[in-house]
Amino acid sequence: DVVSWQNWVGVAPGGYRDGLIYINEEQKTLNPIKRLWGYGNYSRFIRPGYQRIAVSGSSEEADAFRPVAFVGTNDNGGEELVLVLINEGNENRKVVLDNQNGLEYTNMRIYETSEEYDLRCIRNEVYNQGSVIDINKQSITTIILS
Repeated sequence: DVVSWQNWVGVAPGGYRDGLIYINEEQKTLNPIKRLWGYGNYSRFIRPGYQRIAVSGSSEEADAFRPVAFVGTNDNGGEELVLVLINEGNENRKVVLDNQNGLEYTNMRIYETSEEYDLRCIRNEVYNQGSVIDINKQSITTIILS
C-alpha cells in the first residue's frame, strides 16, 4: 500500500512533463497544469491518519474508475469518507453510492478535475443512500461524505 505521494518537481520550465506548475520566465507567468489539480483530488482531502478501506462494486466499475476510499476524522472532529474515482474513458458514466461501512453521513461534497474544472466543488448537498453521481469523461472526481 502507498503511504505517501511525492512529486519530484513542483515548478518547471515548460516543455517537460514533470512539473505541477510551468513557469514562463520571459513572460514572468505561472501556469498550473491539470496534474496539479489531479494531485489535489487526493492530497487536499485524504489527510494524515486516514485509513484506506475496501471499495466494492462490479469488476466493470472497478476497471472503469480505479476507485480508492479512505475514512478518517476531519478538522471538525466528525467522521468522513473520501472516495476518489478516475474516469479515463471518453464517455460520461454514472455510479451509485451505496455506503456500507456502518457510519451515517448527512452531507456530500463532490470535487472534479476535468477539461472544464480545476478541482472545483460541483455539488454540495444532503447525502442520501443510493445517490447517483455523474462522473464526467476524462475526469478525476473526489466524493466526500461527512
